[in-house]
Amino acid sequence: MPLAGQADASLSTVSTVSMSIGENYMATDIRFEGFLFNKVINDYDIMKIKSATSKSDVESFWGKITDWFCGTRKEEAKKALFDIIHNDNPNKKIEFFNQLRDMVLPAYKDKFTYKTTEVNDNLFTVNLLIADILSIENLRTTGKSIDITTAVSHSLDGVMSHGDFNLEQLKKDASRFTYTLNSELYKHGSLTELELGKVTVNMPEAQKKSLDVIASQTGVIAIKNGIHELGYGMSFVGTPELQSISISTKKDDLVKVELNLMQNHLNERFDAYKQSLPDAKYPCLSMKANVDIDNKGNYYIREIKISHPGID
Repeated sequence: MPLAGQADASLSTVSTVSMSIGENYMATDIRFEGFLFNKVINDYDIMKIKSATSKSDVESFWGKITDWFCGTRKEEAKKALFDIIHNDNPNKKIEFFNQLRDMVLPAYKDKFTYKTTEVNDNLFTVNLLIADILSIENLRTTGKSIDITTAVSHSLDGVMSHGDFNLEQLKKDASRFTYTLNSELYKHGSLTELELGKVTVNMPEAQKKSLDVIASQTGVIAIKNGIHELGYGMSFVGTPELQSISISTKKDDLVKVELNLMQNHLNERFDAYKQSLPDAKYPCLSMKANVDIDNKGNYYIREIKISHPGID
């Protein structure tokens, strides 16, 4: 904690002007100004920290940002900063990024941000940002996946009676979702009742009623509600960028359904959504659910998993 009379220093305005670290950079200064300090990080300092080979080599850079941290955590923070830059394991970089952000004083928390540039199932491509001082780009990580099958299954149980053997809900959702029927892709609005009828014509009514729930927004909303009830900040907020449903019919009369949701909100959009769901923690989330339906309408939840990049 700062000594008496030093409180203004830890809360001083920080002004940074820099290109991110990379092969091509602009020679600029980064200026930290406050009531009790006035420090500048120039391009030489930045390149020095990038090429550091031992923890002692970060001292010059560290001296310019030491005011971001309380005294009891500074040595630990220096080590985390070094490992963010020099550890070759993307998951470790993210781990140390989380650690460093957790140690920073509250006034500087918002200097630690990330952006997910690509999501493919549970594979994430992430850029880590520390103000305008440091940018580590294109980290590919599997992030963290949590099996929520048991915890969320009750949400589907509660809506199964809502199904219609005429597939009324599924027909309504043809314009809302991307559907794949037996490997044939139908993007938003392109699935017709004729094509849907070809796949479902021989299904018993009980099977259609279950399909009408699971392969529609009724099932999607139930799963989203179940995830929200779990807590842990994993709520989907707003409309997910990707909502896709795959339906496969098998010779043994089993229907296999896969649901995929993905949100990857920009910070501003996510902050706006959090007005209604303040506990939401992850702007980027991916969910996959696999459910089988037999010809008697019985359904079997094989797996429901939710994934995020691993950045808290």
